[in-house]
Amino acid sequence: MKKKLIASLFSLALSAVFALGCFAADADKVVYDGTNLTYTGGTEMSGFSQMIPGKTYTGTITLENTGEKAAYFYMDTSVVSTLIGASNAKDTGYTVSLTCGGNTLYGYDPASGKATGTLVGGNDTAGLEELNSQLEEYPLVATLDPGQTADVVLSITPDATATNVSYMGAEGKIEFRFQAADVPDVKTVVTTETVQGEPNVVTQVRTIVVSAKTGDFNTIAVCAVVVVLAAVVLILYIFFYHKIFAITFDETFARATGVKADLYNTLIAILTAVTIVLGMRMMGALLISSLIIFPALTSMRVCRTFKSVIINSAVISVVCLVIGITVSYVWATPAGASVVMANIAALLLYSILGIVKNRGNR
Repeated sequence: MKKKLIASLFSLALSAVFALGCFAADADKVVYDGTNLTYTGGTEMSGFSQMIPGKTYTGTITLENTGEKAAYFYMDTSVVSTLIGASNAKDTGYTVSLTCGGNTLYGYDPASGKATGTLVGGNDTAGLEELNSQLEEYPLVATLDPGQTADVVLSITPDATATNVSYMGAEGKIEFRFQAADVPDVKTVVTTETVQGEPNVVTQVRTIVVSAKTGDFNTIAVCAVVVVLAAVVLILYIFFYHKIFAITFDETFARATGVKADLYNTLIAILTAVTIVLGMRMMGALLISSLIIFPALTSMRVCRTFKSVIINSAVISVVCLVIGITVSYVWATPAGASVVMANIAALLLYSILGIVKNRGNR
């Protein structure tokens, strides 16, 4: 029991380590107090690390009016460098949307009535920098009463059908510049004609530089850890293959022959935990069970020995993983779901082969 508890704590610790990169920092904030415009937060907008094609990444800047009067907020967006601009390769496509509160500043889809995003860039283009010719200069993005806030949300999805892989090793920068002004009083003339006075525009303009990072070292480090742990799992399984086979086939008989069943049960638990943690990084917590169950279940449709099931399951896992990732890249589908669908297709194929094989042996 104590060894099983240690194995559970070990898997929990691994899960915590791999989840460290999943927490985003607090949103950046632009505050207008009626006189000055100030900015708090980091110099990098969170949410754009470890980007892969077909997955949407978002970053947020919060606007807040702490003054005594209602205020206008104006924003200018300028793409300084596209995500792969550092390598002078710009032929990359991105689906981009930019919203503030309930207003869509870029990427509005009339058919759905939502900010689903607009494709920017592609082959033989300037990439994300094409946004510079499509966005207005200092549009009014929000009118906030005292104490109100609004979120400016930037959404970027690397387009799998028009993306050059070189973007994985570079980063881009998008500048957000803000201006604020008190909402002017409305004066009523005798003729009941409404005249709007000149707004008292604040001349102090702060420039906020945020960057959408891709291909950072965290991704490389995680991949290295995954490779090392996968090799450790494989080596331990091969080294203790006969003991593991004895425990899983007949634990009572294994104990009778002198095998330390508790020790090897703990080893099996640790190997399973490490496998689950490695798979969660790609598949997610909900789909990882299918990655463990499907290959073995598929192999048993045709294979009849323990060793053949193990070897065939490993081959099926690798093949379905490659097929799923390829489908995800080409058609911009979720990677985890694509791998599961490939495993389901393999199960159906092996089931048919198993039926044909059984009929042939009769």
